[in-house]
Amino acid sequence: MTLPALHPGPIQIRRALDEGWRCFRLAPWSFVGFTLLAGSTTVLGQKLHGIGADALAAGEAVPLALLASAAGLTLGLAGSLWLNVGLVRGAWIGLAGERPRFGDLARWDGRAMLRLLLLVLLLLLINVLVLVIAGLGSGLLTLVQPLLGLLPALAGGAVFLYIAVNQLLHLPLAVLAGTGPVDSFRSGRVAIDPHWGRGLAFSLVLGLILLAGVLALLAGLLVALPLVNCSLAAAYRQLFGPEDRAGLLSYRGQP
Repeated sequence: MTLPALHPGPIQIRRALDEGWRCFRLAPWSFVGFTLLAGSTTVLGQKLHGIGADALAAGEAVPLALLASAAGLTLGLAGSLWLNVGLVRGAWIGLAGERPRFGDLARWDGRAMLRLLLLVLLLLLINVLVLVIAGLGSGLLTLVQPLLGLLPALAGGAVFLYIAVNQLLHLPLAVLAGTGPVDSFRSGRVAIDPHWGRGLAFSLVLGLILLAGVLALLAGLLVALPLVNCSLAAAYRQLFGPEDRAGLLSYRGQP
């Protein structure tokens, strides 16, 4: 079921950023420490996958290389899902005015991770379809006139941007709404589409925060990633309210 926005309207960007910053400041060391732990797990998985893939390409110790590649891919994916779900949980606790503990962020929640994975796979499938359609259209029009081949590419780029913005809240929707991937996709589109320009502006601001984190010798990402997740959760709370629909905090005895 598509989740209706309880407070339809544009995202209040300044409010979301202020609330996200206050949330982060409630427990900065818990957010930074968990981001470092889960992020390191993700990077380790990526490195292991890269080593296995390189060995496979070189035809060296194929069984071990295949195992290393698969293990690295699994570890990296699990680490990324763990990181994002944990940051959203911590943000949700902080937005309610409570101090999130490290254990709150590090808690394993397979159901929330599965919902996020399925939504990410759906978004990946949609983007692949757009890419294939744009590529086929470009190839056909190039046969008629080379310059016409640019039109499908431009149209595909516009569709990619449109999807990226109207799925701005896909992370908190997957974790907090408790709905399936299709319903989460629809909920994001319905909430953002009427005020797509405001969603674009918010996306750009969050992108600048992440860029600043990268430029700060990458260590800034330990602050930028939690801050972005807290701000996204605050924006979700603006539109969809404070209800814990997925039972994310049920282990704390909260309804």
